Amino acid sequence: MALGLLFAPLIGFWQSAQAQFPPCPPPSANEYLLLVRSNTEAERTRVQNLLPSNSTVLVCDYLNDTVVRAGGFTN
Repeated sequence: MALGLLFAPLIGFWQSAQAQFPPCPPPSANEYLLLVRSNTEAERTRVQNLLPSNSTVLVCDYLNDTVVRAGGFTN
């Protein structure tokens, strides 16, 4: 029990440290999204470089996963 009390503050710190990106916004009307799970900055950069330049790209949190969200697709 004492051990649990000792580590309880660390668990809260760890959870807040993971929430570094904002929640992903929903798509606009008639918009399709592409969500790509990305755990590292290198993965995020690679995905962003592969997407069309006219897509709206941001890094966000979707269901507790960090994803690259690409929007602006209509078909």
